[in-house]
Amino acid sequence: MCLLIRRTQFTRTPHDRPPEWMCVLTAYIDESGYGAKDIIVLGGFLGNDDEWAMCGQEWKIALGKRKALHMKELRWKKKNDRTKMLLERLGPVPHRCGLVPAWARLRVSDYADLVDDTTVSRKMQHGYLLGAQFLCLILLRYVEMLDERIKIVFEYNEHFAPVLPTILKLYGEMYPFVTSDGERCLAGIEFATKDSASLTQPADYLAYARLQQLRDPKSIRARLCAPILDPQPGIHVDVERGVIRKLISSPSQQSIRDLGRQIEPHLARLRKTRNWGNSE
Repeated sequence: MCLLIRRTQFTRTPHDRPPEWMCVLTAYIDESGYGAKDIIVLGGFLGNDDEWAMCGQEWKIALGKRKALHMKELRWKKKNDRTKMLLERLGPVPHRCGLVPAWARLRVSDYADLVDDTTVSRKMQHGYLLGAQFLCLILLRYVEMLDERIKIVFEYNEHFAPVLPTILKLYGEMYPFVTSDGERCLAGIEFATKDSASLTQPADYLAYARLQQLRDPKSIRARLCAPILDPQPGIHVDVERGVIRKLISSPSQQSIRDLGRQIEPHLARLRKTRNWGNSE
């Protein structure tokens, strides 16, 4: 299901306002469920410069005395009126400002048995990386329909910041997502740290809310997070079990597993000699 937004041109990415002239929309994306073995959600909002500027102003007002919103730091007691009122104030803000919600969901448990226990396989076939690719594809398809370009800004993730931009840029080059003027729809991929831009906070809220709704729609967290889910999402992809298993079983993904098996002994020796941890 899609919500239409007006065609708008603007000249800068809202969080840093670079001087170069661009005709793009901007999507701010965050994830929820990163380390979970069941569901991972990547989600956020898409809009133009004016809509993001309005959201930033209204978001700050709705925060009240808080400096920022971090969903994992909230208290989720049944009678916590502060959390309830805060989320009720913040939830409608992105929608009221004209931003379009977007999200991708996949179940890690749908394909976990196909992933090898190697560093390469665990990283390249991680739910975060796969979900980001699915989300990028639907965002590119959407902006192509609008005859626009897009810059995608992810909440910084230390494990995938070095590799994600390269992979997503390949999608922008391999697939024919272009405007009527022949420009590639993908204008760029960036990462923003949690405290450097408030514009990633609505994405944190949306992704967290979606995850809670999918896990247990009757839970306290799902009910308290409901304000940002109304109206329903503008663009989304719910990755089905058959689709993700077919992808992970493909020759290209098998090549990743083969590579992982080949270099894992070398990585193991490096970890031992250099006292590296087992982090991804």
